[in-house]
Amino acid sequence: MTLEDIFYASQIIAAAALVGSLIYLALQTRQAARNQRAMMHANREQAVEDISLKIGDPSFGVIWRDGVYAAPDMDILAAHQFAWFARAHLNRFQEHFLGWCEGLIGDERWNTTRGHLQMMLSYPGYRAFYRMWRGGANPEFRALADEVMENMHGEKAPDDARAWLALAAEERKATGARSSNNAVEHAASLRS
Repeated sequence: MTLEDIFYASQIIAAAALVGSLIYLALQTRQAARNQRAMMHANREQAVEDISLKIGDPSFGVIWRDGVYAAPDMDILAAHQFAWFARAHLNRFQEHFLGWCEGLIGDERWNTTRGHLQMMLSYPGYRAFYRMWRGGANPEFRALADEVMENMHGEKAPDDARAWLALAAEERKATGARSSNNAVEHAASLRS
Protein backbone atom coordinates (compact mmCIF):
# COMPACT_ATOMS: atom_id res chain seq x y z
CA MET A 1 0.00 0.00 0.00
CA THR A 2 1.44 3.30 -1.06
CA LEU A 3 1.37 6.54 0.83
CA GLU A 4 -1.21 7.82 -1.66
CA ASP A 5 -3.48 4.79 -0.96
CA ILE A 6 -3.21 5.42 2.78
CA PHE A 7 -4.09 9.07 2.23
CA TYR A 8 -7.22 8.17 0.20
CA ALA A 9 -8.25 5.52 2.72
CA SER A 10 -7.92 8.03 5.56
CA GLN A 11 -10.00 10.54 3.59
CA ILE A 12 -12.73 7.93 3.08
CA ILE A 13 -12.70 7.04 6.77
CA ALA A 14 -12.83 10.74 7.73
CA ALA A 15 -15.75 11.34 5.34
CA ALA A 16 -17.61 8.33 6.75
CA ALA A 17 -16.98 9.56 10.30
CA LEU A 18 -18.24 13.01 9.33
CA VAL A 19 -21.43 11.57 7.80
CA GLY A 20 -21.93 9.38 10.88
CA SER A 21 -21.44 12.39 13.16
CA LEU A 22 -23.95 14.44 11.16
CA ILE A 23 -26.52 11.64 11.32
CA TYR A 24 -25.98 11.31 15.08
CA LEU A 25 -26.26 15.08 15.53
CA ALA A 26 -29.48 15.17 13.49
CA LEU A 27 -30.98 12.39 15.62
CA GLN A 28 -29.97 14.16 18.83
CA THR A 29 -31.40 17.46 17.61
CA ARG A 30 -34.65 15.77 16.65
CA GLN A 31 -34.89 14.08 20.06
CA ALA A 32 -34.13 17.36 21.85
CA ALA A 33 -36.90 19.09 19.86
CA ARG A 34 -39.35 16.33 20.79
CA ASN A 35 -38.37 16.59 24.43
CA GLN A 36 -38.78 20.38 24.32
CA ARG A 37 -42.24 20.07 22.76
CA ALA A 38 -43.24 17.45 25.33
CA MET A 39 -42.09 19.73 28.14
CA MET A 40 -44.00 22.66 26.64
CA HIS A 41 -47.17 20.58 26.34
CA ALA A 42 -46.79 19.37 29.91
CA ASN A 43 -46.38 22.97 31.10
CA ARG A 44 -49.39 23.98 29.02
CA GLU A 45 -51.51 21.21 30.52
CA GLN A 46 -50.34 22.18 34.02
CA ALA A 47 -51.42 25.76 33.36
CA VAL A 48 -54.86 24.59 32.21
CA GLU A 49 -55.16 22.40 35.30
CA ASP A 50 -54.08 25.28 37.57
CA ILE A 51 -56.71 27.57 36.04
CA SER A 52 -59.39 24.90 36.40
CA LEU A 53 -58.48 24.27 40.03
CA LYS A 54 -58.44 28.01 40.74
CA ILE A 55 -61.91 28.42 39.26
CA GLY A 56 -63.14 25.42 41.24
CA ASP A 57 -61.68 26.70 44.51
CA PRO A 58 -64.59 27.74 46.75
CA SER A 59 -62.76 30.91 47.83
CA PHE A 60 -62.45 32.06 44.21
CA GLY A 61 -65.27 30.27 42.39
CA VAL A 62 -67.93 32.83 43.33
CA ILE A 63 -65.63 35.68 42.28
CA TRP A 64 -64.98 33.96 38.96
CA ARG A 65 -68.69 33.32 38.34
CA ASP A 66 -69.61 36.90 39.18
CA GLY A 67 -66.70 38.18 37.08
CA VAL A 68 -67.42 36.21 33.92
CA TYR A 69 -71.10 37.13 34.00
CA ALA A 70 -70.20 40.75 34.94
CA ALA A 71 -72.41 40.79 38.03
CA PRO A 72 -73.36 44.42 38.64
CA ASP A 73 -73.14 44.02 42.44
CA MET A 74 -69.50 42.82 42.56
CA ASP A 75 -67.49 44.64 45.19
CA ILE A 76 -64.24 46.34 44.22
CA LEU A 77 -61.98 43.70 45.80
CA ALA A 78 -63.73 40.86 43.94
CA ALA A 79 -63.58 42.87 40.70
CA HIS A 80 -59.87 43.46 41.27
CA GLN A 81 -59.25 39.74 41.88
CA PHE A 82 -61.17 38.78 38.76
CA ALA A 83 -59.33 41.39 36.67
CA TRP A 84 -55.93 39.99 37.67
CA PHE A 85 -57.12 36.47 36.96
CA ALA A 86 -58.48 37.54 33.56
CA ARG A 87 -55.15 39.25 32.79
CA ALA A 88 -53.23 36.05 33.55
CA HIS A 89 -55.73 34.01 31.53
CA LEU A 90 -55.46 36.28 28.48
CA ASN A 91 -51.66 36.38 28.77
CA ARG A 92 -51.66 32.56 28.73
CA PHE A 93 -53.77 32.51 25.55
CA GLN A 94 -51.44 35.04 23.95
CA GLU A 95 -48.39 32.90 24.83
CA HIS A 96 -50.07 29.83 23.33
CA PHE A 97 -50.81 31.82 20.18
CA LEU A 98 -47.20 33.02 19.91
CA GLY A 99 -45.96 29.46 20.48
CA TRP A 100 -48.20 28.30 17.65
CA CYS A 101 -46.92 31.09 15.37
CA GLU A 102 -43.34 30.00 16.12
CA GLY A 103 -44.17 26.38 15.30
CA LEU A 104 -43.80 25.22 18.91
CA ILE A 105 -47.46 24.23 19.26
CA GLY A 106 -49.11 22.06 16.62
CA ASP A 107 -52.23 23.06 14.70
CA GLU A 108 -54.47 20.54 16.46
CA ARG A 109 -53.53 21.80 19.92
CA TRP A 110 -53.82 25.41 18.82
CA ASN A 111 -57.29 24.82 17.34
CA THR A 112 -58.42 23.45 20.70
CA THR A 113 -56.94 26.47 22.45
CA ARG A 114 -58.56 28.83 19.97
CA GLY A 115 -61.93 27.20 20.70
CA HIS A 116 -61.39 27.88 24.40
CA LEU A 117 -60.48 31.48 23.62
CA GLN A 118 -63.74 31.83 21.67
CA MET A 119 -65.69 30.42 24.60
CA MET A 120 -63.89 32.68 27.06
CA LEU A 121 -64.60 35.78 24.98
CA SER A 122 -68.30 34.94 24.92
CA TYR A 123 -68.50 35.86 28.62
CA PRO A 124 -69.27 39.56 29.21
CA GLY A 125 -66.71 39.88 32.03
CA TYR A 126 -63.86 38.57 29.89
CA ARG A 127 -65.00 40.70 26.95
CA ALA A 128 -64.92 43.81 29.14
CA PHE A 129 -61.48 42.97 30.48
CA TYR A 130 -60.16 42.21 26.99
CA ARG A 131 -61.22 45.68 25.88
CA MET A 132 -59.02 47.14 28.66
CA TRP A 133 -56.11 44.75 28.03
CA ARG A 134 -55.98 44.70 24.22
CA GLY A 135 -53.82 47.82 23.80
CA GLY A 136 -50.81 46.01 25.25
CA ALA A 137 -51.39 42.77 23.38
CA ASN A 138 -49.21 41.41 20.60
CA PRO A 139 -50.62 42.89 17.33
CA GLU A 140 -51.22 39.50 15.69
CA PHE A 141 -52.93 38.13 18.80
CA ARG A 142 -54.97 41.33 19.10
CA ALA A 143 -56.15 40.90 15.49
CA LEU A 144 -57.19 37.32 16.23
CA ALA A 145 -58.96 38.21 19.48
CA ASP A 146 -60.68 41.19 17.85
CA GLU A 147 -61.98 38.85 15.15
CA VAL A 148 -63.18 36.40 17.80
CA MET A 149 -64.86 39.24 19.71
CA GLU A 150 -66.61 40.40 16.55
CA ASN A 151 -67.77 36.87 15.67
CA MET A 152 -68.94 36.21 19.25
CA HIS A 153 -70.86 39.49 19.46
CA GLY A 154 -74.40 38.70 20.57
CA GLU A 155 -73.56 35.06 21.41
CA LYS A 156 -74.89 33.89 24.72
CA ALA A 157 -72.19 32.91 27.21
CA PRO A 158 -72.30 29.24 28.20
CA ASP A 159 -73.53 28.27 31.64
CA ASP A 160 -71.43 25.16 32.18
CA ALA A 161 -72.72 24.47 35.69
CA ARG A 162 -76.40 24.44 34.69
CA ALA A 163 -75.62 22.46 31.52
CA TRP A 164 -73.70 19.88 33.58
CA LEU A 165 -76.52 19.61 36.14
CA ALA A 166 -79.06 18.98 33.37
CA LEU A 167 -76.88 16.35 31.67
CA ALA A 168 -76.07 14.69 35.02
CA ALA A 169 -79.79 14.44 35.77
CA GLU A 170 -80.32 12.76 32.39
CA GLU A 171 -77.50 10.31 33.12
CA ARG A 172 -78.85 9.54 36.60
CA LYS A 173 -82.24 8.83 35.09
CA ALA A 174 -80.79 6.71 32.27
CA THR A 175 -78.62 4.63 34.60
CA GLY A 176 -81.05 4.48 37.50
CA ALA A 177 -78.45 6.03 39.80
CA ARG A 178 -79.57 7.56 43.04
CA SER A 179 -79.07 11.17 44.05
CA SER A 180 -76.48 11.71 46.78
CA ASN A 181 -79.18 12.19 49.44
CA ASN A 182 -80.98 8.99 48.41
CA ALA A 183 -77.67 7.12 48.27
CA VAL A 184 -76.81 8.15 51.85
CA GLU A 185 -80.27 7.11 53.05
CA HIS A 186 -79.98 3.82 51.16
CA ALA A 187 -76.55 3.07 52.68
CA ALA A 188 -77.90 3.83 56.17
CA SER A 189 -80.85 1.48 55.62
CA LEU A 190 -78.48 -1.31 54.59
CA ARG A 191 -76.51 -0.95 57.83
CA SER A 192 -79.69 -1.21 59.95
